[in-house]
Amino acid sequence: MRGLVYALVVIAGLNAAAVRADALSPSAFTAQFARALQAAMPSVQVSVVRDLQLDIKRADGTAATVNLANNYRDYSTDPKWFDDVIKAYATALAKPPAVKHAAKLDSTRIVPVIKDRAWLAELQGHYKKLASSQQPVFDEFNRELVVVYAEDTAGTTRYLSSSESLGVERGKLRALAIDNVMRLMPRIEMRQGEDGLAMMTSHADYGASLLLVDGIWSGGQIKVDGDIVVAVPAKDVILITGSRDRKGLKAMRTAAHNLAKGGYGLIDTLFVYRKRRFVKFGRD
Repeated sequence: MRGLVYALVVIAGLNAAAVRADALSPSAFTAQFARALQAAMPSVQVSVVRDLQLDIKRADGTAATVNLANNYRDYSTDPKWFDDVIKAYATALAKPPAVKHAAKLDSTRIVPVIKDRAWLAELQGHYKKLASSQQPVFDEFNRELVVVYAEDTAGTTRYLSSSESLGVERGKLRALAIDNVMRLMPRIEMRQGEDGLAMMTSHADYGASLLLVDGIWSGGQIKVDGDIVVAVPAKDVILITGSRDRKGLKAMRTAAHNLAKGGYGLIDTLFVYRKRRFVKFGRD
């Protein structure tokens, strides 16, 4: 990452009330999607695992998991596509996938993904069902967050397993992944609001991974009142304010709470940047 310049495009006029907050209930959306999918696929069993996640069990014993996070966000802005998406899912899921030989991991597409520990526990449970020896490849970030490694492929994010060859020394994995994500990521934007709250986004699934790019936070580009305080309530958003900015902190807590409930939600915890590390902030 040395020698790389991180340019933030600052866009004025962000209002905390305008920060995305999904109006639809994730629970209601999941139930509606499950009913429609079951009607389109009467030969399989569709069950709700949790909000925005379904399990599909076919008559031959094979199964699939459907994550509705992306669908939920799209439905919130444009519900007209719902029937077409149901048909596409039914076609894709009705039959077991063809057996394919695993493609060689492309180390130039390995990316770091910021996740909370509850999400990691779910992924570990999934891997354990597949094979007791498998585990997701991840690093500690702080007490609340972890860095999970994935391969960014066309249309999917495939989380890496400890059983596969990474093509890079384990100690160099994070640096490689950060280089990759900065190369793959669109431009970084920073929207500044009058209430002291700013929002950083990259229009990519890995926006929260910008927490790992120390040059952004230590380079003096971000001006706040006090220490830098952030929240990563969604995988594509970082909220920013200052540790002494009461108005900004209040707006951040409200926005983080709303965003964390959405389809891309992570956690609403606030973190402060001190000694080149993000740690849990104050009273949170």
